[in-house]
Amino acid sequence: MIAIIFAISTLYHLWNSIVMKLLYRILQRLFGRNSTAILLAICLFFAGTCNIRSQELGANFNESIDGPLLNVPLLKASGVTWIRGFVDLPLNFLTKDADGRISGVKTSAINGYVKTQKFVEAKKALNGQVKAVMSLKIPFENYTDLVPDPGSPQMNYLLDAIQKFLLSYDLGKNIDILVMGNEPEFENGGDAAAYEVFLNLFADTLAQWKTKYDWQFMVFAGSLNRVSELKKSTTIPAVVRVVNTNKNVDGIDLHVHAMDVAQLSEDIRYIREIHKVTKRVITTEFSLNRLLSAHVNDDIGSWGTTYGYPTTVKMYTYLNYASQKAAGKTPLSDQEFLSYFESRPWYPAKWYRIIYEAFKKYKADAMIGRFESAVGVKNYDATSAMWDLGAIYSGTFMGNDNITGLQRGSVLVYPEFKAIIDSLNMVNAIRAWPNENTDCIVYPNPAGNIVYINTKDKQPANIKLIGTDGRILLTKCGVKTLDLSTINQGHYILQIETETGIRAFKRLIVNK
Repeated sequence: MIAIIFAISTLYHLWNSIVMKLLYRILQRLFGRNSTAILLAICLFFAGTCNIRSQELGANFNESIDGPLLNVPLLKASGVTWIRGFVDLPLNFLTKDADGRISGVKTSAINGYVKTQKFVEAKKALNGQVKAVMSLKIPFENYTDLVPDPGSPQMNYLLDAIQKFLLSYDLGKNIDILVMGNEPEFENGGDAAAYEVFLNLFADTLAQWKTKYDWQFMVFAGSLNRVSELKKSTTIPAVVRVVNTNKNVDGIDLHVHAMDVAQLSEDIRYIREIHKVTKRVITTEFSLNRLLSAHVNDDIGSWGTTYGYPTTVKMYTYLNYASQKAAGKTPLSDQEFLSYFESRPWYPAKWYRIIYEAFKKYKADAMIGRFESAVGVKNYDATSAMWDLGAIYSGTFMGNDNITGLQRGSVLVYPEFKAIIDSLNMVNAIRAWPNENTDCIVYPNPAGNIVYINTKDKQPANIKLIGTDGRILLTKCGVKTLDLSTINQGHYILQIETETGIRAFKRLIVNK
């Protein structure tokens, strides 16, 4: 069997290599010097079929787990590779007695929860584009006994409800990550020790179910919020201990709701460097909601005179007006809406890119954030939370596209999101590039500040280093080494040519 698998794999890669080389030769005859760029573009077009990417981007729908099915066309257009939702278990699936204790399981409610079915249907409708995260919200603070003891009737009811939920609509076989908990710092009633016992029991029980039902999803603990801010929390280190020590836990989930620009990158740094988490990290919620909400009652000030508004208009009033215009199919101009926030000294420009680069630096797997905010007239006031401003697509403020009918991208988020998606697609294309040419050897690979090129004819080569955006970053003629000291970490393609006719492309990883 192993020999058969190896043979199939070898033929597959050989076929890809032959097809790529043949395609390149055809393009070279037709387009000459432009053939490299054209072949890169073709790889980019088909990159969506590749499965392995780092720092992927995703769409969060919170408790609206039927939301992905309602937004399949927009999800397809976006290029995101994850969807996420959460379910409040006690609210939906458990009963509570007069003494405030868990008293039973609402089995009929679980089996009739059609939102679960729609979540599964959405993943299938996206036809392999996305992986799915399901988070389980369990606010123990709502119960008299807080976290129930292992083996107690209350704990057995809870675990039974979780098992039935995962079995319903075959959910367990259609998710890729299950997150145990949702912001437990605020929901475990302060009993960190009991919560740690519960998490270990939960993870071990899930491992048994995975074997029994052939479930393949990974198990994450979380979702920890304000990790770098809540330094005196006893729950955060308790959750981290479970992640670091329990073999049945694959990683940790963070919620990064920042109050300032520094916190966008500080939480992930804290997890890696202070709490020493080496397992996988994802974030299933991230935003500037706290910062934006703190300014929602500000006057728009002198900026307003440029666009004909009184200086005393409040930010929330301006946003209400913007939502009215969008709902009436006459949205404010992108330039006006963006310029308001750019004029605010407290607003961090390109904040989406800032948090992405931090998660990339600390090798997180995925960032899953607010995806969309649909068209509709808002009625914000001085106390409103500003979640809508963090959405990638914003029908609320930008309106819908006149041709596709889909929500338009938010001028505050979408440009950075789109640039990252394009870069990820290019990285995927580079990883898929055929690398089997034996006429030259590139080493070391991964490389640091220098890479050596040995060709079959022992001749110096003309080298081009091509980046993930398709640009040629370095060109050197007649060399056997390439200085990479000015090149950032990442994935690249080396185009190698010699005077005797050797021509090859090699994938190169720079890792300093």
